Amino acid sequence: IVDAELTKDLGDVKLYFNCLDQNSQDEVLKILNSKEKFLKKRLAQLVPMRRIPHLIFKYDDSLDNYNKVDQLLKDALK
Repeated sequence: IVDAELTKDLGDVKLYFNCLDQNSQDEVLKILNSKEKFLKKRLAQLVPMRRIPHLIFKYDDSLDNYNKVDQLLKDALK
């Protein structure tokens, strides 16, 4: 998990994740979604909140974009 955004009403939290193997992002997303209930239960034990928000997992592609731009710049300087 590389970032989190909580909505103003505290109902949802977007959790951005990254993985070392870009080809496995769909598999990782399925695993995270299947573990949402467990993660919410664990959060409830750790965080004193009246209501634990719905967890929404999203792949963070900012590192992919950085690598593409970096490669374009390297190619341009050759």
